[in-house]
Amino acid sequence: MTISEVDSASEFYGELRGDPPSEEEIVSDRDFAWIKYYKKMPVTFGFEIEQLDSDVCEQLRFAYPWHYDGSGPYETALPPSTYPGRMLKGFIDTCRTTPGCTWNWKSEISHPRAPSRFAGCGSHIHFRPRKDVDYISAQWVEAWTSAYNTLVETVPLVLPMFAYGRERDAVFTFRREAFQWAKIVKRRVSAATTLRFLDLSYFGHPYEAVAWNRKIVEKPLTIEMRLNETHPAIAYELAI
Repeated sequence: MTISEVDSASEFYGELRGDPPSEEEIVSDRDFAWIKYYKKMPVTFGFEIEQLDSDVCEQLRFAYPWHYDGSGPYETALPPSTYPGRMLKGFIDTCRTTPGCTWNWKSEISHPRAPSRFAGCGSHIHFRPRKDVDYISAQWVEAWTSAYNTLVETVPLVLPMFAYGRERDAVFTFRREAFQWAKIVKRRVSAATTLRFLDLSYFGHPYEAVAWNRKIVEKPLTIEMRLNETHPAIAYELAI
């Protein structure tokens, strides 16, 4: 394929929009060539959406499973997906097309059990390398190590995009307790360290900006980005 062919196909079909393409997205045989040409997405994405309980409309309550987060907000999770764009768009479309189902996004709320404190409302992202992709499963430990170290190095570069901000502020800022619950990580890990986290005996949920997350037996290990306080649509842009 030439560069112009790739550009032409990708104009109508982006890998993260879903797989396979819908009929209206298929322009020519070159679209299929684009899909075949492009490497498979190396990770899955999962999203947390945390907001104030009273803001969540009845339609959303029935459409998605919600629970109270340990830190205070009302939370739902969009399940792991290789191509999360349409799933996230579906959530947003439900809000936009349902009367009374939109609200002003909140990056923090008063903590329900401690009025003097504030609880963060994040759109945290969970990553997990794909074991079903041959070249990744063949280098399983290295894949996790590379994913973690890459996030550790890139998170500081995109911090302004993580901050949602408040209307009373002249510039976007993080909520006041953000770095208490999501400390900046200043270290890379070795393959030997990664092996300790991959061990099934590991359980943890460190309060770090990039965290090795495995809370319970039923859930797999993920790498969580915990500083994201923006709207889920912006979280998605950051993820890709």
